[in-house]
Amino acid sequence: MRAESLHGLPPALVITAEVDPIRDDAEAYARRLRDEGVAVSSTRYTGVFHGFFTEVGVFTQTEQAIGEVCRYLRDLASP
Repeated sequence: MRAESLHGLPPALVITAEVDPIRDDAEAYARRLRDEGVAVSSTRYTGVFHGFFTEVGVFTQTEQAIGEVCRYLRDLASP
């Protein structure tokens, strides 16, 4: 966020949790990337906390987020 410009950075996937002390910063970063022309996909998962991504089998949102990352990477890798 402190960089003078974010223009030219590669596409980004930003995943945040509803209950996360750095959620607003991450979402502001995604907005700034988008404003500077970087392709960004951003999703906030409700009802979960920072670190939910590692809680496989505990939260439905974890499996959804993992699926989102897999689709995103698959799309980036496909011609």
